[in-house]
Parts: sequence; C-alpha cells; structure tokens
Amino acid sequence: MRQTPYACASFAFMFDEVYEFEAEETITQRYRLVIANGDWVAAQVETAAAEWQG
Repeated sequence: MRQTPYACASFAFMFDEVYEFEAEETITQRYRLVIANGDWVAAQVETAAAEWQG
C-alpha cells in the first residue's frame, strides 16, 4: 500500500484471477474512471457504479 499520493489508474483484470482463453478468442472490456472533488461516502460510490452498470 502506498503511503504517499500517486496519480495513476490500473485496469489489470488478471491481477487476482486466472482466465483461460481459447486461441483467437476475443474479449471486450469497459472501464470508467471517476474523479471526485473531495471524499465520497459509500452511497455516492455505489450510485456512480450503478449508473455505469445500467
């Protein structure tokens, strides 16, 4: 865990799970980056996630 601010975003979907793909298989991914002004409470994060998921 970082102890100092570090501006970055990582979308490593294979970070904690193993995925097996067939040869020539195609995957589709969607990402959303939300930049908030100040601290968000859990309800604000959940609302933003629900809007993105449709």
